[in-house]
Amino acid sequence: MNESKSDQNQALEEEPETLVLNPVSEPPTDEIKADEEKSSEPVLVVPAMRPLESSTSITPENQEEGGSLFKRLFGKLNKPKDVVEAIENLIPQEKSTLEIRYEMVELVEQTLRPHRRRGVVLPYNLALIHIVAETPQEQQKYVAAISDLSPSLQDAVLEKLISGRFNVPEDFQVDVLIYPEVPAKIADAFTESRIYVELAKRTAATLVGSLTVIKGLSGQAAYKLQTNQAYNIGRLGEIINPRGHLVRQNQIYFSDPNALPLGDPNRSINDTVSRMHGKIQFDNKKSKFVYYNEQGTTSFFRTGYTSSKKLATGQSVALEPGDVLYLGSACVRFDG
Repeated sequence: MNESKSDQNQALEEEPETLVLNPVSEPPTDEIKADEEKSSEPVLVVPAMRPLESSTSITPENQEEGGSLFKRLFGKLNKPKDVVEAIENLIPQEKSTLEIRYEMVELVEQTLRPHRRRGVVLPYNLALIHIVAETPQEQQKYVAAISDLSPSLQDAVLEKLISGRFNVPEDFQVDVLIYPEVPAKIADAFTESRIYVELAKRTAATLVGSLTVIKGLSGQAAYKLQTNQAYNIGRLGEIINPRGHLVRQNQIYFSDPNALPLGDPNRSINDTVSRMHGKIQFDNKKSKFVYYNEQGTTSFFRTGYTSSKKLATGQSVALEPGDVLYLGSACVRFDG
């Protein structure tokens, strides 16, 4: 008998303690006893556990070991100026318009440098700067770097080349094209930078086509186009920035709508043309004039089309005789 009791006590000692959730503190009533007889198991039973003991304790020595991220990065820098410069190097900085302008001028000079020969005129008379600017904010910044600074980009490049003793052709010209995405045809040129300079040699001046104004009031009813010249298109003949500097000349321009009588229908038409709407330029590789859309809302229609096609900012189209360009509400026709 004593052995059975000792065995029972030993079994009870070996059984792990349990915690019963929501234990009943009052003596059970007859109804509760009846329920307990039906089901003697608790609703939820969990083993009682002792709190875990930490194997390591936090001491001032451990707390200082390694130090904070700031201390690890800048702990060796004693002067506040050094710390500020180190932080600025970690944070990417946006380029200013002046820095963008400087980068373009330097890139043109670097691209032409291998072709510089003493006493020999450069074999290229056109530097075409291709720029990829994906967002409207980036596009505006590049346009500002091109148009809002003095001197003009053309003059800044010429000054750089002349000071570097380049023998520059008299008809040397700098043009810029801005794309919202990398053009597939020259994608390899944008592997390391968002700016690419293409050198080209324009052919001698030849009268090869004309552009006729169909809708809107322009400086001329028709314009003769030459292969050795780029033609800026926009509202107003000259674009002046707030500081009074000339930033762009439009060879094909629509008159100032504010200067027209209130009842003139051309007033509302001309107002839809952007000041820097687009550009027409001869492409030697394609042997065609190409329209480049810059800041304007433009669509074009070609014989055989069922409807006009809209051009995005930076998009271009090689012109065929009879093509019609809708510049806002204004309209011109390329006669080839």
